[in-house]
Amino acid sequence: MTEDQLLERIVRLEFQNDQLTTEAHYVDALLQIVGFAEGLTSTKKAVRELTDSEYLYEKLYEDGMPNTPPGVDD
Repeated sequence: MTEDQLLERIVRLEFQNDQLTTEAHYVDALLQIVGFAEGLTSTKKAVRELTDSEYLYEKLYEDGMPNTPPGVDD
């Protein structure tokens, strides 16, 4: 790549970075409005809790559970 091409690429990347930063701030503000006190930070925490609990839920049944609960066929 020539120096001009590299400079053009840098300008494009800086513009994209500015756009993404602006969008991240906007999403953060929206999340705070809908109840996530810390915006993206608290949303990430909530997602981690959900994924961790799903993993634990799967572990509960890895020994094998019946397809139907007891008493259904009675």
